[in-house]
Amino acid sequence: AGDRGGWGELQETLREAGLMEGPVLFPATYRFFESSGEYDPERIPAWCDRVLHSKVGVVRRRYCALGGLRGSDHRPVGALLETSLL
Repeated sequence: AGDRGGWGELQETLREAGLMEGPVLFPATYRFFESSGEYDPERIPAWCDRVLHSKVGVVRRRYCALGGLRGSDHRPVGALLETSLL
């Protein structure tokens, strides 16, 4: 079983840069018919919209897809992050 789509390489690059992503516990955010809640059956659903953040000094409070915004074939992703500025 090889590396699927370079995921291991991406994870290593993020680690080296001091970045991370929260667990992806939301439905795929791509590819929908525009202005619709229906996935395009000619495309494989994917999670291509992500939020990356620093590993240091950040508490992730929420990480989710914003399914109610339907202006394109993607659904936006949002994160609520908490950090100390001083």
